[in-house]
Amino acid sequence: TATYPAGLRFWIHGGPTGGQQVRMDLYHTDAAVSAQYVLPTLAANTWTSYTLTWTDLGAPTNVARITFQSNSPNPQNVFYVDDISLVESAGPTPPPPPPG
Repeated sequence: TATYPAGLRFWIHGGPTGGQQVRMDLYHTDAAVSAQYVLPTLAANTWTSYTLTWTDLGAPTNVARITFQSNSPNPQNVFYVDDISLVESAGPTPPPPPPG
């Protein structure tokens, strides 16, 4: 994470219905979840950008895996994640991914 001190950036889309409850799990090793970040309820038909600092994610020294999954015990509609990237420096958020 030292090479990418500004953290992690990604876009997420709630599909045509929105309303999904999603969390991102961060693993320092493949053994167990090291940190969780619960996202706000997803909006329908909208790409939303998130930039999370390493402090937001428990200040890991390395990342082995990132998982996006339901944070609800009930079935949920599909959601989309795109353009997951490690961020070298804070700066303007890039434009959303193209539709489709």
